This record gives sequence, structure tokens and C-alpha cells, in this order.
Amino acid sequence: MAHCAHRADSVLLNVVRGVDRRRCRRCLVVVGPPIGRGYNLYCSAVEAAVRRPYAYVRPEKSIEKKISFRKANCIFDAVVANDHCRLSSFSEKSTIQLAITDGMRRTLTEWMYEVCEEERCDVEVFPLSVQYLDRFLSLEPIRVDQLQAVGTVCMFLASKLVEAQPISASQLVHYTDYSVTLADLLSWELLVLNKLDWDTCHLTAHTFIQHYLFRLRLPANTERRLRPQLRLMVALAATEYRFAVLPQSMIAASCLCASYVNVYPQPGSAESLALRLHQLTAIDSESILANTRDMLAFICELRQQYLDAKSSPTLGAASSQGYLDQQRMANRLAEYCRVVSERPPQSSYCAH
Repeated sequence: MAHCAHRADSVLLNVVRGVDRRRCRRCLVVVGPPIGRGYNLYCSAVEAAVRRPYAYVRPEKSIEKKISFRKANCIFDAVVANDHCRLSSFSEKSTIQLAITDGMRRTLTEWMYEVCEEERCDVEVFPLSVQYLDRFLSLEPIRVDQLQAVGTVCMFLASKLVEAQPISASQLVHYTDYSVTLADLLSWELLVLNKLDWDTCHLTAHTFIQHYLFRLRLPANTERRLRPQLRLMVALAATEYRFAVLPQSMIAASCLCASYVNVYPQPGSAESLALRLHQLTAIDSESILANTRDMLAFICELRQQYLDAKSSPTLGAASSQGYLDQQRMANRLAEYCRVVSERPPQSSYCAH
């Protein structure tokens, strides 16, 4: 979180020192005025302040304006509103990227997810790196042979921001089978940062999920059953184009609602949770339910492909790269789907 203090605008800001209890390392929370040339930095600073539910923000008196947060909810509400204004612009890919297709993006993001899992990265590294990827693709046209280099750099940047010990550049080069050299990685890193205007401190769906769970006050047993599904659902949402244009707060609400339905498939469970999320976040409950249905339908489709592949030797031996990508995704869902299938579906939202 200290990265946002490296901007030239930081002379207008106050720095509050704190401790990240999860990793027992120092962190910096920068609080500044939402005016003038410091506005973008202010947004990043507030996002950094709410990256964890226990983040501590002390009211400070800045040079230009006194910032007073009477309640922690004021910060969170501001970030949710800002998240809806910072939609992923990957929908502009068709006008910017003439050579990159949705299937190529899906294949790349699946490979990025596998690398993050292999390195046991923090849950936020993968969705954050996909955000960098989508933002860059909406700004700079590239060739197909450059796509993996961009994805590798995005993982490199996200790992630096989130991890106490980031993935080394040489290790990432190894994961590309040396199709990307170390010199290429470092040069692409500078290009990506310049295109992103060095604005790298963004929230992910996992960050919002932490706050939703904190405010919902669900039973500990329920929360323990939800977390493995939530991690997988957020990863799937990041790999699929149809969810790329949604705000991270909406992805978090939809994933939470979908997971809750699978834990409690009683009729009305989805509607009741969507209403509670609406009261907490002011996100339209009908939008949450619509995206929940889309997400569960997507999961059901992938699971059916996985089951068809297991039952058909012809499909199981298919060598199509696109099919194998879908199969890997369905395999990641296998354990989750077995848990869901143990109970007969009762809610119309259930993913099977």
C-alpha cells in the first residue's frame, strides 16, 4: 500500500502508519483531499485504506482541506460508489484490439490463474492482475505474440503490490517457457505502468467480499463453507469476458449470493441475501439477482462440459486447445460441484 505514496502529488497528503496484522508488516495509508490534481491519488489512497476490514484510518488535517471520516462506513460507501464509476473498459477491446479475441483472453487468464495457484499467491493477486490486463488491452493495441508478455507483466505488478515476497522475474520467465526474456519483461513492465498512469492500487472482488461478510454477520460455519466457493467463483468471473465489464463490488455481491444459494438452497434464499446486500451497499438487488443467475448458468454449463468429457472417450481425447481450456476450468469446479450435488436443488437459482 506504500506504492501510492510515490506519486508527485504526495506532498499534499498525510501519511498514517499502521500494521497489517495478517502479515505483520508495516503498511502506509495515505489520506488526502479529493480536490485538484490529487484526486486520482485520493481515490487510490481510500481504496488502500479499506483493503482490509480492520484497516485503521485516523482523521488528519491536510494542507489544503480537513478530511474527517465520522464513520468507517463513509469510506466504504465512497469506495463502492467510486467502483461503479471505474468500470472495466475491456468492452472497448473490439475497437482497440483487432487481433486479440475473447478466447485468447480466456486462455491467457487461465494460464495466469494456474501460475498464481502454483506460486500460492494471495487471493487478490490473480483478479488484480486481470484488471491490469483488461485496462491495458483497452488502451494499447498489441500483437498475438505479445499477449503472454503482457499477462506476465500484469502478474508481476500485482504480486509486487500485494505480496510481502513477490514472484521473482526469473521465475515468471521460467513459467513462460522462456518465450519472454527478462529484458522483455522489464521493458514491458515500464510500458504497462505508463499506460496505466501508474495507477495500480485497485480493489478486487475479494476485498469487497471481506467487507460484505463483515457486515452480514453470517454464522462462522456458514462463512467457512462459503469461502472456498467464493475464491473459485471470483477466479472464474475474472477469466470470462461477460463478467469483465462488471464493477468489482457487483462481482463480489453476485459471487456471494451464488455461493449462499448453494449452501442454503431453500426458496427465497437468493432474494433475501440480495436484499440485505442492497441495504448494505445500495447496489440494486435485481441487478445482483440477474448476475447471480448468469454466473450460476455459466458454472452449470462448464460442469456439463466436464461430465460430457468424462462420459465420452471421443471428447475426452480431443486435442483442441480451446476445449482443453474449458475442461481445466470445469475440473477446478469438480470439488465445488460435488458439494452442491449432495443436496437436492430447491431454489430456482441452484447451479445444477
